[in-house]
Amino acid sequence: MDEKGNTVWSKTFGGNSSKVFILNIAEANNGGYVLVGNRDQDGWLAKTDNEGDLQWSQTYHSSGFAALLTLAKTSDGGYILSGGTIDTGLLIKTDSNGNSQWTKDYSASPLIGSVLQTADGGFIVASSHKRQACLIKTYSSGLLLYNVSYGEVNENLSSYASSVVTTNDGGYAVSGTLNHYSPTTTEGLSATPSETNNVWLAKFAPESNSSPNGSEPLPIIGTVAALIVVVIIVAAGLGLLTYLIKRK
Repeated sequence: MDEKGNTVWSKTFGGNSSKVFILNIAEANNGGYVLVGNRDQDGWLAKTDNEGDLQWSQTYHSSGFAALLTLAKTSDGGYILSGGTIDTGLLIKTDSNGNSQWTKDYSASPLIGSVLQTADGGFIVASSHKRQACLIKTYSSGLLLYNVSYGEVNENLSSYASSVVTTNDGGYAVSGTLNHYSPTTTEGLSATPSETNNVWLAKFAPESNSSPNGSEPLPIIGTVAALIVVVIIVAAGLGLLTYLIKRK
């Protein structure tokens, strides 16, 4: 659309043999647009030029139905995609052409709402699990750094985190919804949302426990081995110094 809301062009995707649902859109790293959603029962990513003509598309298969909800550009020119299946949250890292570089499942957070790359190269994710809002931080490889839940555990309440942004001080701001449910009746009727639903916004302080550049932490065995090598080198150096002094 132009600045007055008039349609400049429109495009359709999919066809008689497949169903395509577009759930999010962003400007591509090299011009044009990237679209994310699902095609039939698979996750789907597509790239168009500035006129909306399709340049390429990729599908990402997983067991059961998979939907990709959001995407973000990454510093290497690729994309990070978020979504999930019925049981697990899902992150997919791709190159600039949508080729999958890695896929990570997060069974503790089946509803992933938003993802961003952080300054250290890792990723921050707004998610939800068991009626609680969650904030997930990963390393650049997708390896989980932490998964923290927020909100009261109560059968009459549910809190969902839907969006996350980074703040100027290195922290995060997260938004979502808080739903109040009517208790289940003695007749066994299902609980239904009441009219007291609210939206919420939370600010989180900068983190201090991630590794530099979003890299994974050095394994304990590797750390111990490195310390032993340093001790041996220092001991050898002191022994040589003692030998030279005695020689004099």
